[in-house]
Amino acid sequence: MKVPPGIVTLNVDIAPSQDKYIKKAAIYILVSIFIIIVFLTVSIFLYAYLTTKKVVMPLKKILQGIKRMTEEDYSTRINFNAENEFGEIRDAFNFMAEKIETSIFERNRMENLKQQLLSDISHDLKTPLTSIMGYSKALNDGVVENDKKIKQYLNIIYNKSKRTVSLIENLHEFTKLDNSKFLISKEKCDFCEFVQEIVSEYYNEFEEKDFELEINLPEDEIIYEFDKVEMERAISNIISNILKYNEAGTKAKIELTYDSSKIQLIIADDGVGINENLKENIFEPFVRGDKSRYTKGGTGLGLSIANKIVQKHGGTLTLEKCKKYKTVFKLMFKL
Repeated sequence: MKVPPGIVTLNVDIAPSQDKYIKKAAIYILVSIFIIIVFLTVSIFLYAYLTTKKVVMPLKKILQGIKRMTEEDYSTRINFNAENEFGEIRDAFNFMAEKIETSIFERNRMENLKQQLLSDISHDLKTPLTSIMGYSKALNDGVVENDKKIKQYLNIIYNKSKRTVSLIENLHEFTKLDNSKFLISKEKCDFCEFVQEIVSEYYNEFEEKDFELEINLPEDEIIYEFDKVEMERAISNIISNILKYNEAGTKAKIELTYDSSKIQLIIADDGVGINENLKENIFEPFVRGDKSRYTKGGTGLGLSIANKIVQKHGGTLTLEKCKKYKTVFKLMFKL
C-alpha cells in the first residue's frame, strides 16, 4: 500500500543537547572527587600509620624506659629502629643508663669494701691486742715466775706490738694514698739505679732464704720523674711478699726494661702462687693470697698500697700469667 506524499513527516534533531553533556560532566566530576577522597583517606591512614611507627612508638618506648629508671631499674635499655633524632635520643638514653648503672655498682662495691675494711681492721687489731692484754695481765698478776717464761712472754708482747704498729702504719699510708687531695713529691732520677739500690738492700735476705735470684737491669740511665719514698715503698712491698710467703729454694726474678714510651718492671717468683679466686681482687685492701699469710704477719694492705702508689704515678700494677713463674707482678710507667 502506497502512502500518499505529505502524509508522514520525520523530524530529526541533529543539534546536540546541552543538558546531556552537563549531566555527563557532572558524573565525571563526582567520580573524580570520589577517587580523590578515597586517595586522600588512604594517604591519611598511611601517614598516620607511619607516624605512629616512627614517632609514637619510639616515644612510648622512651617513656617506658624513663619510668623503669625512676623505679631504680638501672639495667634498663631501650631498643627500636630509628635513624633520625629518635635514634640519637635512644643512644643517649642507653649511654646515660649504662653510666648510672656502673656508678651505682661502683658505689655499692665501695660501700661493701668500706664495711669489709672496717670489719678486717677490727679483727686484725683485736687479735694482737688480745694477746698483749692476756700476756701482760699474766705478768702483772705474777702468774709467771720463771725468768725464761717471763722473757718469752715479753717477747710475744713485743712482737704483737710490732704487728699492731705495722698495721696502723699501713692503714695510715693506705688512707693517705686513698685521699684524692694527697699529692706525691716527684723528682727526676735514674730509675734503673733506684731499682738497683732497692734490690741490693734485699740481696742478703734472698741469700739467707736460699732463693735463686735472677736480676736483669739495663746499664743505661732511665730518667723518670717519680716520688722516691713512695716508689720504694711500692717495690719493697712486692719484694717483701716474695721473701715472706715463699719457701727456701724459690726462684725469683727482677727485670727492668724500657723503650721510648714506657718503663716495665717485672717482679716474679715460682713459689706458692696466688689462689685463682683471689687474683681479680688481689689489689683490694685486706686481701691475702693464701691462708698462710694470715699466720705470717701479713696485714693484707701491702699490694693495695703498692697499687695506689703506682696509680699516683700514672702507671699500672697488674698480676700476669707466665708458665715459668706462678706469680708475676708487672709495673708499667709511661715515659
